[in-house]
Amino acid sequence: MRKSLFKILGLLKYAMHALPPYILILPFSLLSFSCQFEPDSVNLATFPGEPRGFSVSVDSYSQVTLAWETPENDGRKPITGYRIYRRVGGQGVHEIYLSNTNNPMTTFVDDDLDGGQTYSYRVSAISQIGVGAATSSISVVTDFGPPDAPGELQGSVASFDPGGSVILTWQTPERNGGADIVNYHIERESPVGDGFTEIDVMTIGNSYIDRTVSPLTEYQYRVTARNNVGLVSEASNIINITTGCPVGYVLVDSNSDFDIDDPFCVMQLEARNDGFELPATSPLFINTEPWVEITKENAQARCRALGPNYDLISNDEWMTLALQIESIPENWSSGVIGVGCLNAGNTGEAYSCSIDGLGLITGPFASRNLRARHSLGDARHIWDFAGNAWEWVDWTRGGTLDDAPGGCDGVEELENISSLIGCDLDTPDLYMPDNPEVIIPYNSSIYLGRASFTTGERGFVRGGSFNSERSAGVFALGTLDPAIEYVDVGFRCVYR
Repeated sequence: MRKSLFKILGLLKYAMHALPPYILILPFSLLSFSCQFEPDSVNLATFPGEPRGFSVSVDSYSQVTLAWETPENDGRKPITGYRIYRRVGGQGVHEIYLSNTNNPMTTFVDDDLDGGQTYSYRVSAISQIGVGAATSSISVVTDFGPPDAPGELQGSVASFDPGGSVILTWQTPERNGGADIVNYHIERESPVGDGFTEIDVMTIGNSYIDRTVSPLTEYQYRVTARNNVGLVSEASNIINITTGCPVGYVLVDSNSDFDIDDPFCVMQLEARNDGFELPATSPLFINTEPWVEITKENAQARCRALGPNYDLISNDEWMTLALQIESIPENWSSGVIGVGCLNAGNTGEAYSCSIDGLGLITGPFASRNLRARHSLGDARHIWDFAGNAWEWVDWTRGGTLDDAPGGCDGVEELENISSLIGCDLDTPDLYMPDNPEVIIPYNSSIYLGRASFTTGERGFVRGGSFNSERSAGVFALGTLDPAIEYVDVGFRCVYR
């Protein structure tokens, strides 16, 4: 072969001497044997290598931090991100938890963890070429932590006891901190702004009934959860609940004209005797007759024995009720305020606004004559506020007999009380209806009531009874000897 090569070179030498330089043309194939090419390094880019120095550290019960270094071999392409693999528990495959971090940072925080759980991680680098090899797995166990806060706390007053029971419900925390939830702590604040106090602990269930509340009182509630390693959650959302009236009582709106700045509760029926010398209002006693034959002092004492804030109804509270009844069309026979007559109940006279019950009447609401009922608005009703039995009243709230006006004697229309001999009841706002200008007369002819006084007797009664006929009415007013137990005089308590 070498001889052939020398022969070719000799011929080339002869040709170069024999021909002009510009005539010489050599075939490319004769020169190709001496050419060599280095491949372009770009064409050798590969997948990135495994990240170096991979570690996982536990930050808290709900968070770990992954850290690593860039691969020793980036495959000749820049690293653009990393893929995170995660396995929950001690066995199974590592699933893709985050397909691409989309940045070259070499740390990652996983803060969506449960306490007391095993987690295992791997990491791969990503470049334009693709996803490289993953690191070896590292497993860690998170710390136990507190549960999440109970969710969606809700509350309402109990329909069976609106003045004395509040019902709470909530959702189980989404995470328990790695340990079973063993109880819920019920916290209450009242007065609002005084700080929360734990009132009870529930070991099962997601509901609670607070039976230690008082009527007409505002409360705030919140709930926390505790797991079996003793860790307590953050508090749930806070709710506000205002309790209603005690069972058998109805809410009466405030009236600034009588310095009644807040609503109060009044017995829906005249008081019944529960057999233990306390006024009963429960539906269990709805078929029993009103509690009569009781002195005024005893009536007041029985109301106060019910507990704090209970008392005998006062005159300003009675007037607040009477004026409210007068202002509601439903209470008038015509459905128009001031036209027709105002419901007067059992007065001993059968008329368009009254009934003759032949003595005291009682019974379930469904069987009662609606002429004995008055509306207070918003589906609130009171019964026998006129007729059936006169009712003892305190002339002033919490007052005594000495507070009442005296000197009156006789029976007269309310608007003419000033004509009674020696009467010092000269403030019409204390007993008179509003008297719209369109109605004349506005008196007992439409069952608003009359005044009936006896000299020297200072126990005030209101409303009339089953033998008062047209003198009965929501504004009827009289005096009786407070030390005598009358067969047609009862009483009604309030909560204020």
